[in-house]
Amino acid sequence: VWSTCLGGALRGYIMAIAQDVAGLVTVTGATESPTGYFPVTSGAFDTSFNGGAWESDGFVARLDSSQSGSAQLLWCTYLGGSESDRPNAIQVEPSGTVVLTGFTDSRNFPTTPQPYPPPYQSTLNSSRDAFVVRLDSSGSQLLYGTYLGGSGSDSSAAIEVDPGGVITVAGGTRSTDFPTTPGAYQTSLAGGADAYVARLDPNQSGAAQLLYATLIGASGNDQDVWGLKVSTAGH
Repeated sequence: VWSTCLGGALRGYIMAIAQDVAGLVTVTGATESPTGYFPVTSGAFDTSFNGGAWESDGFVARLDSSQSGSAQLLWCTYLGGSESDRPNAIQVEPSGTVVLTGFTDSRNFPTTPQPYPPPYQSTLNSSRDAFVVRLDSSGSQLLYGTYLGGSGSDSSAAIEVDPGGVITVAGGTRSTDFPTTPGAYQTSLAGGADAYVARLDPNQSGAAQLLYATLIGASGNDQDVWGLKVSTAGH
C-alpha cells in the first residue's frame, strides 16, 4: 500500500512505530547522521545533531502517506544529548501527543524545561539510564522528559500511556538502587540484572511522579522487558 525510506548520510535505524486515529505514522529510532544530513524539519524541537563521532542521536518523525513526495514528512526532530541515545518504544495519544522511552548515555539529555513540572529525575545516575519523554503533536515542544535509573546500567524498551496520561514503562536494570516503591512486588535486585516495570504520572511533582516501580527477576541475568499492555482496569 505504501513504503518509504527514511534516513540520512550515515547509519540509522527505526526501533518502533505507532499509527494514530487519523492514520498518521510516527516512528522513532536513532541516527548517526549529523546536522544537514538528516531530514529534520523547520520548527522541530531539536534541529541539530547533539552527539559526537560514532555517537547516535534519537529521532522522532511523523509521516502522512496520503500526501505526495516530500510533503509526506510532516515533522522530524532529533532527540538526545552529547553521547549515544536510543528510543526503543513509542505510543501516540488520541491528541497526537507522542510518548516514548529508551536509554541514554548523555548527561545533557533534554529533561522538562519550565514552565512544565520538573522531571522525576533530572540527572544521569550512571553511564546509562532509561528515559521517558512526551512531545506535543507538532513535534516542536518537549512536554515531559525525565531520566529513570540507579547507579548501574538501566534501559527501557516498552511503553504505554492510559487515558489519564499515566505512563507505564518496562525494561531492564543492573542497578542495586533502582528506584522501586514501598510495597512493590520486588524491591531489591535479585541477580546481575533484573527486569522492571514502572508507572509515572507527569501531572504530579518531583518524587510523587513515580506511582509504582517493581523489579522482576531471579538469581541470574534477567534482561529487558520488550512489551507490555495496560488493561482497562489499570493492571
